[in-house]
Amino acid sequence: MDAKFERDKFLMHEKHFTLGDKYLVYDEMGEPLFYVEREKLKVHADIHLFDDEGKTRELLTIKDRSVFDANATMDVMDVETGQLLGSFKRKALASLLRRTWQIVDSSGATVGYAKEDSLAKALLRRLFRARFGAFLKTDFVVNLGGREVGRFVRKWTIRDRYVLDLSDDSAREFDRRLAVGLGVILDSAEGR
Repeated sequence: MDAKFERDKFLMHEKHFTLGDKYLVYDEMGEPLFYVEREKLKVHADIHLFDDEGKTRELLTIKDRSVFDANATMDVMDVETGQLLGSFKRKALASLLRRTWQIVDSSGATVGYAKEDSLAKALLRRLFRARFGAFLKTDFVVNLGGREVGRFVRKWTIRDRYVLDLSDDSAREFDRRLAVGLGVILDSAEGR
């Protein structure tokens, strides 16, 4: 695993005025770690995580399993080894009230979930999105094995900026490669 993944906090900045979703991922000191790109205008758009903005080396690929899957299962692959790291499965029915993604390990077992931080806030977001959407930021709580290991929080800025904070996972049970993939999915697949 690339040493850049060996940390607990990842700062994600979405690039604007580009075709497709593009992100730069930084460490806490503002040093660039990764460049992420999801092509638009494709029915089956893959997400690619590169070592740098020059796309020198691809590290991860995130692929939709099926265009017709209401639960939107996304597989995260380590490009160098070809290993399936795990998957994320959107729970379509549960997400009507509170956006929820299952975290699935490489053997197919559900090991956790990412869920909107509050049911009350989730309902307010749905009721008032058209009028107050810019002010109703969506944050997620990440649970693994029945305990909270992190949060994905949108920062109050003009541009889309997020913090994936896994400080509560000091044992590093949640593979950081999979965690960064989750951060990208929580923004790009949810259309936030």
